[in-house]
Amino acid sequence: MGQRNLELKIEMLESFMNLWKKLHDILDSLLKDHQATEEMERNFLSVKAEIARQHARLSEDLGLDAHFADEVMGMLSQMISLKDYLTLSATQTRRIESQWHHLFILMHGQLGKYQAHQEKKSSGKWLLRILKNPWVVLTLGVLVLVGIYFVGQRILH
Repeated sequence: MGQRNLELKIEMLESFMNLWKKLHDILDSLLKDHQATEEMERNFLSVKAEIARQHARLSEDLGLDAHFADEVMGMLSQMISLKDYLTLSATQTRRIESQWHHLFILMHGQLGKYQAHQEKKSSGKWLLRILKNPWVVLTLGVLVLVGIYFVGQRILH
């Protein structure tokens, strides 16, 4: 996996996670206010639609686990509208909240894997970048020659 490809995957997943948090914020606000305005409904449907689009793209581009993909879509399917969400029992809303949290933790786990892979790839590149600098190479060469000279002087005396 190339560095740029890895960066794109991280960006895609972070974007999806931001939408996922936005969905949670909408539901949290709804349960505090106990009312859904038309604007809230439009925002909710817009976020849900964008999650579905990005989810399809993530599934394709990242090869997401089928179980994870099914859980995301299953959760979205349970929430038809905010007005319907308000009619759910406390047990049902806690189950959805728990499912949201479980999926959010899985997303963070995947993001962590990508970031660790990215760090491994970039950790060895600093030496190559340094060695491409001619002044660094020249300085190292001079230091090696000076070291050889002094070691040779010690051996001869």
